[in-house]
Amino acid sequence: MKRLKRNFCLLLLLVVGMVGMTGCAKREAVTVSEFNEVMEAAGYEIVDASGQLPGNVAKQISIALKEDYQVEFYVFVDTETAVYSFNKNRDLFEDNNGSYRTQVSKSIGNYSYFCLTCNDKIYLLSRVEDTMIYVVADADYKDDITAMLKKLGY
Repeated sequence: MKRLKRNFCLLLLLVVGMVGMTGCAKREAVTVSEFNEVMEAAGYEIVDASGQLPGNVAKQISIALKEDYQVEFYVFVDTETAVYSFNKNRDLFEDNNGSYRTQVSKSIGNYSYFCLTCNDKIYLLSRVEDTMIYVVADADYKDDITAMLKKLGY
């Protein structure tokens, strides 16, 4: 009987933990206006680049410029296109080889994240639903960039 109670408690704990982890994974995508507002407040210059990709791929593109790097924000026509673009760019980034390399990758629910630091560069992608942030910059700016992404919820 003790064994049955212990197994039941363990199963219950496992189920509660999985439900809790899945509930936390749901993220809210920001709009272009929200992205622009947060980035402008942090001192970035905003450029509308919506014409860079065909309308059947991306609805809106906004670029936030600061010093020697830029943070690109894409709103794709649908989530499938965003996932495809994320995966394609991640594959391209992974082709970078260097003597010192760190990589973080995760994908939970409606959220995907990839960050590669290699050859004094940071390659970063973060996707929520049909939106994606894309950054290639000197590794010196990594802390600033990741802080901005956290502020945005990416």
